[in-house]
Amino acid sequence: MKGFALEQITDFTDFTRGGDLTEFLKQTDNVFNMNNCRSYPVRVSPDAQHIHAILQKPKRGLVTFDRIQRVAVAQSPSYLDTGSALSVPIVELLYLDSGSKNSSALVAVILQNGKAEFWKYWERKAGRDLLQTSDVCNSSSAKVVSVCSSAKFIIWCEERAASESVSAFPAARNNFRYCICKRTYEREERGVRLGGVKISLHNSPCYRVLASRGNVYLLPDNQEAAPGNGSKFFLTWSPKQDRMTVSSVCKGALLSKTLHSTRRDSDYKTMISECIGILATIRPPEICSIAPTSCGGLLLVLSSGYIS
Repeated sequence: MKGFALEQITDFTDFTRGGDLTEFLKQTDNVFNMNNCRSYPVRVSPDAQHIHAILQKPKRGLVTFDRIQRVAVAQSPSYLDTGSALSVPIVELLYLDSGSKNSSALVAVILQNGKAEFWKYWERKAGRDLLQTSDVCNSSSAKVVSVCSSAKFIIWCEERAASESVSAFPAARNNFRYCICKRTYEREERGVRLGGVKISLHNSPCYRVLASRGNVYLLPDNQEAAPGNGSKFFLTWSPKQDRMTVSSVCKGALLSKTLHSTRRDSDYKTMISECIGILATIRPPEICSIAPTSCGGLLLVLSSGYIS
């Protein structure tokens, strides 16, 4: 059997401001290891030509490092300046399918207040233009906590204000004040056209959404653990079919059902109640780390020391 070997792709000297990037990665590694951050603040484009660093402290913003294609590029490094991000945290940066071979050309910067900035990279001028700024959420008081993109969909978990919850009990409103939403996007000549917002899961705890090809995984947020049995399982969702599967790392799939347009059918607590009995009897290990696979699956590093 042929053995595996590591190959160095770059030492960042072929990127604009490569020295700054190396220093940033060193500082980020130290902070990440000490504080166990929920999300590493560096994103690499699908073609590995661009690296984006999400800045939170002391200044909020986004800095890009581009692979040098020509000598002229090295003399005029490009920045992706998201002006509104200076006062609002950046939740995520998404590489959207632009319908061309260059899948890194169209970038969406999603802010915590539900705003989205769509940027286009032009190789000829080695720079970016802001195409448009749009509202991703319907509610002006919504707070985006996690977002991803899959199969022409933008999917996110948002926190709703207490007044928007249908529950009459304050404790229930506090625990299940999130919802999982999606909307389509389509690239046009001068911008991006967004479809209508659809709430696929109502009254949900806080989830981190992670795309892996056509699947979206909903994993309990470690910083805001789901109440009750919520930390014992994770969800797998197909946005196209609106099919949700409840799974546990020790028991596999527990429940699979298609979500319908009625509020009851898409209510988180109603769905989970169908497998609450088995959830009460299991004690799965905690999920320590996650990574999507190229085939649409998910790798889970567990507290037991195993990889699932």
